[in-house]
Parts: sequence; structure tokens; C-alpha cells
Amino acid sequence: MNIICSLFCLGIIITMAYCTIIFLFWKAWKKTAEKRENIQTKNLPFISVIVPFRNEKENLPILLETLKYQNYPAELYEIIAVDDHSTDDTTEIILKNSLLSNVKILNSVGEGKKNALKTGILNSHGQLIVTTDADCVPTKLWLKTIAVNYYENNAAMLSGPVKMTGNNSFFSRFQAVEHTSLQMCGASAILMTNPLFCSGANLAFQKKEWVNMINDTDGKNNMSGDDVFLLHIFKKKKKKIVFIKNRDALVTTNTEKTVSDFLKQRMRWSGKSLEYKDIQTIILATIVFCCNLFISVSIISMFFFPNLYFPIVFGIKIIVDYLLLRQGADFYDIKMNIFDFFAFSLIYPYYIIMTALSALFANVSWKGRKTKKHI
Repeated sequence: MNIICSLFCLGIIITMAYCTIIFLFWKAWKKTAEKRENIQTKNLPFISVIVPFRNEKENLPILLETLKYQNYPAELYEIIAVDDHSTDDTTEIILKNSLLSNVKILNSVGEGKKNALKTGILNSHGQLIVTTDADCVPTKLWLKTIAVNYYENNAAMLSGPVKMTGNNSFFSRFQAVEHTSLQMCGASAILMTNPLFCSGANLAFQKKEWVNMINDTDGKNNMSGDDVFLLHIFKKKKKKIVFIKNRDALVTTNTEKTVSDFLKQRMRWSGKSLEYKDIQTIILATIVFCCNLFISVSIISMFFFPNLYFPIVFGIKIIVDYLLLRQGADFYDIKMNIFDFFAFSLIYPYYIIMTALSALFANVSWKGRKTKKHI
């Protein structure tokens, strides 16, 4: 009985630690005003947009068509699409349509997203590297907003906002809200000058800094993590990292269509955390997992040992979660009603535990490529 009480007290302490962190994230986001720049600069950098792709014949042409209408001088940016050994005819479709004159199509040297990015960057001419995914769509002011923030902040790395959108189904709404929670935590940590994670779907960095640091990054045994491991080495070397809190810098991507694809995606994301070396990121990941484990066990225990401790602790947790997510829903224009939020709050702990544990043991397949490494 003493052991159970001790574990319960430990669970409460961990949950309170989680709530404190989320509250600090909310404060950091709340006090940082969204800056909508009057973009008038004469010192625009040459930008290389790197897009790794594998079997993206439906998505990549849409992205390239969008990049065609960027409000940025055409002579000041290039697009390098790197084929990660596609088995479909994506490359042929792009070459046939000839959507842009400043697009290069390269074949990746090696397998996986990391190698595709490396191939693109090594063959680029940009002072500033901007990465995105083939299934993303940016705003017209995307590149110019990144460029202005780059100069105004004298930044070595810039993380931009990523919005996930889909149909109006419960499953799609869950994905959008869950992704927004990740975005808000990553962005708020950067705003607190303590970067923890970011998204390679909207990331920019100085090429010269990348050249100096790429060989020192962690996660070399993981075929993904190109974004977070790069962020961690920039952080370790004390380079300036900023988050662009500006909807003009937004890119949008789609939710997954099936539960299986969604879980595989999140397992890939969770898998790279096994190779984190940044102690603050490890602590946060541990607190989040343990807090959700405690909440999930407590929900079940309520059916056997009714008590007021769990409802109080759970109530505090969902209040601070709602504070942060409400800000995120407003910024990313995500629909989130109270019913959805409460339902998501009950589902989320079990989802976190399942994906985290599955990432430890399950083999992951991605676009026809099976590997024990997480890609």
C-alpha cells in the first residue's frame, strides 16, 4: 500500500511539473506579439529551397506551382528537389511540366531524408538554406518573411510555423490539434531561448553554419531527425535560433488519411527521441510520457478506487493544456471546440503511450521501404 501511495505522489509531482512547463510555454507565447513586417529590405539573401521527396507525384507539382508565385525576386532563389530513390514517376512528371526555370532535380546520394537533404545542400548556392516537405504548401510571402527575419534577428537558424489541415472528421481534427500542440511547445521553447525541437517542414539556416556543424550532429544512426538533431547542435554551439511568429511564414500540410498511416508517422517521429543527447529535451520527453502514463492509469483506477485526487489533478492539467492550445488554435486557425478538447484530452494519454512504446519495438515501413531504423 505504501508503494502505491508513493507512486501516486510521484505521479502528482510529475503532473505538476508538466503543468508548470506548459504554463511557462503559454506565458512565453502570450508575451510575444505576432510581427507582421512591412517587408522593405534591399539586402535580400540568395535562398536555396531544398525539397527531399520520395514517391510524391501528387504533392510535389503542387508545391512547385506554389513556389512559382513567391513574392520574392526569381533571380534570388533556387529550388532543389532531391529524389530519395522514388519508385514512381514523380521526376518525369516534373520535368515534363517544366513548372519553374530555377528548379533542379537531383538524385540523392544514399537513402533517407537526411542524405537527400545533404545532397541538395552540398549542391546549392544559397547563403540561406530553407527546407520544406513535398506535401507542404507555403504562403506567397513565405520566402520574403523568412529573409526579413533572418536579417532583422541576425539568426543562424529560423523555425517557421507549420499548420496541419484536413477534412472535418473527428480523426482529422484530432491530428490537427495534436500537431498544433507540438508546434506550440516547440515554438514557445524557442521563444524562451531554450530550443527543444522544430519541424524540417519549415526550417531555415545559414549554409556556412551547416557546413561547420553537420559532422558533429547526433542521431547518425537514425535516418530522420534531420531537423531536431540539427537544432540541437546549433543550440549546443550557442548559435542564435529564432521562431518566426508570423502567419506570412506559414506552410500547410495535410493530415494522414488512415489511422495506420498516422500512427506510423508518429512512431517515426517518436523513434528519433531515443538518440537525443540534449538533456533538456530528454527531461521534457520523460515528463510528458510519465505524466500521460499517470493520467491513463488514474483514469482506469477511478473505476475501482473512486477519489477526488485524480479529477483535481486532471482538471489542472487540461486547464493549462487548454490555455496553450487556445492560443495555438487562434494563431493556426484550427477549429477546436470544448467537446473536441475534452475528448482529445481523454484519448491523448493512451495515444502517447502506444506510439512511444511501439517506437521502441516495431519495425517501421515508409513508402515501400522497410527498415528497423526510423525514417
